[in-house]
Amino acid sequence: LMQPSTSALVIVPEALISQWVDELEQKFRLKSLPGSYQVLGHHEVHSISSTPQTIVVVDEAHRFTDRLLGGQSDPQRMATYERLQEIAHAADALLLLSATPVRSNEDSFLSLLNLLDPGLYPIDDLDGFTGLTLSMGTERQYR
Repeated sequence: LMQPSTSALVIVPEALISQWVDELEQKFRLKSLPGSYQVLGHHEVHSISSTPQTIVVVDEAHRFTDRLLGGQSDPQRMATYERLQEIAHAADALLLLSATPVRSNEDSFLSLLNLLDPGLYPIDDLDGFTGLTLSMGTERQYR
């Protein structure tokens, strides 16, 4: 955010918006930098501008992906995830934050990885991804 043309978008749970704003302003002094930033709630994803961001930070990112694939999600959740995909894939950089383990939750893990690299982690190959993670776990057991 050192250049006027740079921008950051931070997407957080609604209950954490004011905490994030305070932390960014107090610890990183973002108001004094020439670039711009926004802190928006998870429920505001559909209203976010299509303007590409320099960096997008998503706190509690697992909330967008938990039980998303495999026919377990409602259309609104899928639409929200797809909008987040558009925002993430248009950004120069993406930081996903989550303290929730995705172990034994391959659909959520694949959805998160797809936000980072859609070419390497296609969202429509859950079976292949599950097989890959299972084979990796088996390899580690025998090393």
